[in-house]
Amino acid sequence: MNDHVTIRKARWTDKDLLFSWRNLPEIVALSASGKSVEYKEHLNWFKNYLDRCGLMFIIKNKNEPVGQLRFDKLDANKMAVTIYLIPNKTGQSIGRSAFNQGLDYLRKEVTLPIILVANIKDTNAPSIKFFKKLGFRMELKENQDGLLRYCFRVN
Repeated sequence: MNDHVTIRKARWTDKDLLFSWRNLPEIVALSASGKSVEYKEHLNWFKNYLDRCGLMFIIKNKNEPVGQLRFDKLDANKMAVTIYLIPNKTGQSIGRSAFNQGLDYLRKEVTLPIILVANIKDTNAPSIKFFKKLGFRMELKENQDGLLRYCFRVN
């Protein structure tokens, strides 16, 4: 576990940081849409996301922002999980530590049990490996968007 990793809830002042990360070529290539977004589109999405109390966290390593962790409600007992780190910050247990802190938050704040769902491009080998190591299991080889679906039960 990485003792230098913390998470904090995202806030409106993170809008530009998140926008810059969202359009990094490495992030765009691995995203479900595979497309960059315009600033106005990002601002509208982010404002709506914060207004509906989405669970988004900024991941920090040694107090430096390095990524995002998000839990989006799908229904009464399912949440989608999304996590990414900026380039050069992967492979250092940062994501694992951040995810575990996010789980701790969910266990305190959300009615359990819930199923976490990770939808991953079949070409995104690092994410598949990451979620498998966390205990996620493949539920569906391809959903309607052509993504692999991995699930994890939180008690």
